Amino acid sequence: MIDNAQNEGSVSYLFENHAAQLPGSPYISMSSAQEVGEFFARGPDGNQSGYVTVFQVPENFAQPNFENADPWEREYLAPTQIPEQYILRQYQVTPQGTP
Repeated sequence: MIDNAQNEGSVSYLFENHAAQLPGSPYISMSSAQEVGEFFARGPDGNQSGYVTVFQVPENFAQPNFENADPWEREYLAPTQIPEQYILRQYQVTPQGTP
């Protein structure tokens, strides 16, 4: 994906194709909405357990994904590594309908 972005000459290519099931995105997807993290942690069918990591990152660490038109996601893209010092907590979610 990075090679394609260099050929396209634009970071827009990376942002647009981040979630397009293409390998090699240099970004980690983050959201400012807790319910979004829990939705993705449970998987596409909502039937798996998963973990949500809550970060507190400096301003301008992650950039809004201007190519994601879904306002519900409130998606931000961060570099491929987030320093451990920015982790506030992690918690497990269970499948939907499970107490």
